[in-house]
Amino acid sequence: MQMWLHLRYLHHHRRCCAHHRSVRMIATSLTVHVVSEHTNQSLQLCNKHHRPILV
Repeated sequence: MQMWLHLRYLHHHRRCCAHHRSVRMIATSLTVHVVSEHTNQSLQLCNKHHRPILV
């Protein structure tokens, strides 16, 4: 009985870990996407603003 509970707990823990890992990966990719989007927009704004100076 104890062993079965332990195995069940381990199985649940493994599933939880996998779930958290995927959530963390999704969150990371979303963050990277948002940051890169924001950086691209900032760079475009900067380019628009500074083009006369750069050229």
